[in-house]
Amino acid sequence: MILINWLLGFGALAFTVPLAIHLLFRNRFELVDWGAMQFLQSVVRQNRRRMQLRNLLLLLIRCAIPMLLAFCMARPVMTQWRQPRGDSPVSMVVVLDNSYSMAAKHGDGRRIDVAMNAAKQITESLGRGSEITLLTSDGMIRTADPQSAGPRIDEISVGGTPMNLDSLVSRALRISSDSTLANRQIVMIVDRSAADFSQSMLDGLPGVAQRIADVKPVPDFAWVDPFQEAEATSFQNIRVHRVEPQATVAVPGQTVPWFVEARVDSMELRNVDLTVRVNGVVNQQKIVPVTGNFATTVVPLRIDETGRHVVEIAFAANEDSMTSVAEDHFSPDDRVWRDYAVIDPVLVWLIDGQPSDKPLQSDTDFLAVALSPFALSGKLTETTRAADLFRTRKVRAGRIKSDVTGQPEPSVVVMANVAKPTPEDGTWLIDFVQRGGTLVVFGGPSIDSAWYDQHLTDGELGPLMPMSFGDVRQATPGVPIDDSKLVYPPLVAFSQQEKGTLGSASVTGWRELVNRDGTKTESQVLIRLENGEPLVVLGDFGKGQVVQVATTSNETWTTLPLRPVFVPLMQRLLAHLAVGRGSAVTVVAGEPLTIDAVAEGSRWTVTTPDNQTHGIVATIETQTQDDQPDPTDTPTDAKLIWPAARLAGGYRFESEDGQIVWSAVNVPATDLKVAKVDPPVIAQTAERLGVKYYASTSDFLVDDGNRRFGKSVWHYVLIALIAAMILEPVVQQRRGKPAAA
Repeated sequence: MILINWLLGFGALAFTVPLAIHLLFRNRFELVDWGAMQFLQSVVRQNRRRMQLRNLLLLLIRCAIPMLLAFCMARPVMTQWRQPRGDSPVSMVVVLDNSYSMAAKHGDGRRIDVAMNAAKQITESLGRGSEITLLTSDGMIRTADPQSAGPRIDEISVGGTPMNLDSLVSRALRISSDSTLANRQIVMIVDRSAADFSQSMLDGLPGVAQRIADVKPVPDFAWVDPFQEAEATSFQNIRVHRVEPQATVAVPGQTVPWFVEARVDSMELRNVDLTVRVNGVVNQQKIVPVTGNFATTVVPLRIDETGRHVVEIAFAANEDSMTSVAEDHFSPDDRVWRDYAVIDPVLVWLIDGQPSDKPLQSDTDFLAVALSPFALSGKLTETTRAADLFRTRKVRAGRIKSDVTGQPEPSVVVMANVAKPTPEDGTWLIDFVQRGGTLVVFGGPSIDSAWYDQHLTDGELGPLMPMSFGDVRQATPGVPIDDSKLVYPPLVAFSQQEKGTLGSASVTGWRELVNRDGTKTESQVLIRLENGEPLVVLGDFGKGQVVQVATTSNETWTTLPLRPVFVPLMQRLLAHLAVGRGSAVTVVAGEPLTIDAVAEGSRWTVTTPDNQTHGIVATIETQTQDDQPDPTDTPTDAKLIWPAARLAGGYRFESEDGQIVWSAVNVPATDLKVAKVDPPVIAQTAERLGVKYYASTSDFLVDDGNRRFGKSVWHYVLIALIAAMILEPVVQQRRGKPAAA
């Protein structure tokens, strides 16, 4: 304990005044012999000890009064045997969660508002000369002092990746260790989003705690939880539940239906407003009725300009349909962004093993109808043909190399039941796939398996086909297709009933697909039969891919070409392979954003969703361990890499020559789950980390003030002083009363 006004502590010596008075006056009386005194001797003997004790108590109270008054004025504080730092400078690292889950409603504002207000209160309490570092979960670092901390905190907004406790603590410890100030503090302010407290995070706490303990000197580490109060009674929300275009790519003039659905929770709405934007510009708006908790509609979308676009689907409450006051408590899940490519029609070459002039008699006729339904409908105008994503052309087997002369090269080549391509065709096919083309090979009774294995191979890359064609297998009745485990991105939708399932088709004949020993690349089984046999497999070869199908592309061995599902199946699969590879990977906030196939060294300007512009240069990534570029790279193999797309939305890339590419970034799925864990879980987490937990900002400020200035106890001394002043006359009065004889 120390005294803040220590000079006033000497006032405690005033206790000597009542003590001296007592000592001086206790013997100032005269003994007088009195005859009747003999009758009182017994009473005096009985009360002498009691009177002595009361006199002593009265003396102690009178001595305590000036002592307590002096100590009260001297302001004693408890310091737990440590020298308080007072207003001396401190290096404080404030770790603040600004992930998208912090946008959820809390009280009259949002969680991020509560966290920022808590950070302001904490930083404003620091003394002059203090160093403040604001470390947010999106990786941003802001430095400030107590005077500028408020405006710097106001710059923080939601965005970036979900909170990563391990990474944030490690960075905070490094920042704190680099400080030159002796007093160091780390304050963590994060929301109680259940998604952040995964089992893997909890399992890693001992390692994080050890890293904290290893830092010398150990900084004062506090976990502040300002979210205990003002919870919403019910969580009202509109969220995008489903967005599914019928095709991930389109051609100019093609109208593609988009199936969209919103879910409405705890809000009494008859309708919701749907807004569709393309590259940030409103494309269409409509009112969608709410049935149950869902609002479902189909949006016909047509884009006439080729290029890579961003389609935004956004829902909002329709104010005219509200039956009561409705407020959306979480806005980040109201909208989603999707990459959407509009391209020139994809050229597909069809090679028949058994060509025929009769309709639907050739091996590829069904496939031609599935890929170019408008072109084969008899309406052959350019306007109509542009609505087909694919343009098909039949090429005779053995004529590939000669037919390609002077003709635009295809993106996809399909061989159906081709017995054995000529050596010249085989050489051309190997080179075509190696340079990035897509080859699709359908089986059939004419296939010469040995020829494929012997001639369709490259000395360096190995066999062109992912697997070997084996023996012919027959089954009567046919074997159904297993559509319960479709995981390849363009095929996942075919497990849903409204798309028409593949299970309605059966296969009566197929060639076994046999794994080879010692192949350099592994094949991926896309579709299986219900007996477990692979039906469709995919393999990489150079920069291209090869799809191998065990059955025929017509009705010879399977009923699949006769089913309506055959058209979207072939279109989605070939579109993904030809122009959409990698587009199914959804980029989320905080991850790198990459634009492929741009000129090396070209300069671009990227505009982020908050309308900030930045310069960027296209580069070719190193491909080999010795950091040398891949010799097969061309100038158009360069990439634009935006290291961290902090905000969800559409990103616009524009080159110096006017080329524009858009790319979509979405909110991480983890941050769309805003359910909160109970406070005891937070307290236990802090305990396992070995840091002190505070249930509110005020609790932290009080405790921090006690550690900085000591815990003030003068008010307790004042209470004791008042009690002594009240007790003194009471004891004095009782002392003067004679005891009963």
